[in-house]
Amino acid sequence: VSYRNSALTWLLRDSLGGNSKTFLVANISPAEQDFQESVSTLRYASKANRIQSVLTVGNDPRKRIIYKMNEEIRTLNSLVSSLTEKVQEQD
Repeated sequence: VSYRNSALTWLLRDSLGGNSKTFLVANISPAEQDFQESVSTLRYASKANRIQSVLTVGNDPRKRIIYKMNEEIRTLNSLVSSLTEKVQEQD
C-alpha cells in the first residue's frame, strides 16, 4: 500500500497538515514471525517522517468580526465624547 493510499494516512488526514504537530509512534515486534509486518511499519514510519508541510496562519473569521466591532466601538465612543463636549458647551 502506498503512503498516499494508506488507510492510516486517510484517518490522520486532519492531523497531518495545517497548523498541527504530529507524532507517529511505530510499534514493531522482535518476533521472527512478525518480521515482514515490522519492516512494513518501519517503511511507513520512514515515509511519514519525510512529510513536510507549510504552516499557514489560521484566519478565524470571528477574530476579524471582533476586530471590526472593536473599531466601531472606538469610533462610536469618540463620537459620543465629541457630542458630549458640544452639549456641555451649549449649556
